[in-house]
Amino acid sequence: GAGFAMMNHKTNVFKEYGLVAFYFYLFTGRIWDSSLVQRLFLLPTTESVSLEGNKAGYVQRLLQAPCDGWPTTEHPFWLRPRFPVMAEKPVLLLGAEEDVIYPPRSLNPFFHGYFPRASEIIVPGQAHCFLDPGWEESMAK
Repeated sequence: GAGFAMMNHKTNVFKEYGLVAFYFYLFTGRIWDSSLVQRLFLLPTTESVSLEGNKAGYVQRLLQAPCDGWPTTEHPFWLRPRFPVMAEKPVLLLGAEEDVIYPPRSLNPFFHGYFPRASEIIVPGQAHCFLDPGWEESMAK
């Protein structure tokens, strides 16, 4: 699942915050400070405190949001949920190359099983939220 993929990723929460914090996040979805926002949603080279305008507001909303809990941190991808209508449609799988929550190289094989007609784009140089420098140019391509 996503949590275990995140645990094995090169920039994971587990290594920086320890086992207790990792499982706290995994089971509650609660983001407790801007350093966790940085680690989960941005590249190490993107400073969350330097984000401006709507992007800075987004980080503040993440910190103030109530727990979103288990469903968003550990989806049961291996259960192969059925999407009968979507499985017949063309679908775009858009992934961020450095996403530690949903690493595309780990999870896209599951998604291709759900959506056999899917096309895949992995955006280089971006983390989970597509807020890192160059996102505009990457998305325009």
